[in-house]
Amino acid sequence: MDGSDGQRYDRAIRAVIESWFDAMEQGDLAALLALVTPDVIVKPPDSEPVTGRDALGLALKEFLQSHSEQVDYEVHEVEAGDRLAFARISETTTITPKSCSTATLIRGIHLVVFRRQQGGSWRIARDFSSLIGHS
Repeated sequence: MDGSDGQRYDRAIRAVIESWFDAMEQGDLAALLALVTPDVIVKPPDSEPVTGRDALGLALKEFLQSHSEQVDYEVHEVEAGDRLAFARISETTTITPKSCSTATLIRGIHLVVFRRQQGGSWRIARDFSSLIGHS
């Protein structure tokens, strides 16, 4: 891979990350599911892994129906090869139940693995996250 591929991949992966957090804030389930591979595995903090796009869709639908969130995030690292890439991300998220105005502030970190699809687009294949604080 030459330098121009690396820069192009880096920009594309960062765009997927931005799209993910934007879609979470907007509660756009279809946009979220379009960003993941069919065999996606998401490991939330203190929960069992969610395996597959359909299972993730059900989990996200339930969350988005009952909560909203505002996210500030920072991408600390992106490394990309021809087929796979990873990113380290930290986030500070305000989660508010739709049934009340009491918000929870959480801080977490993610290690996200991306897989390049036919046609060159990148999708989230794995997302492992840890909680580093909440209030």
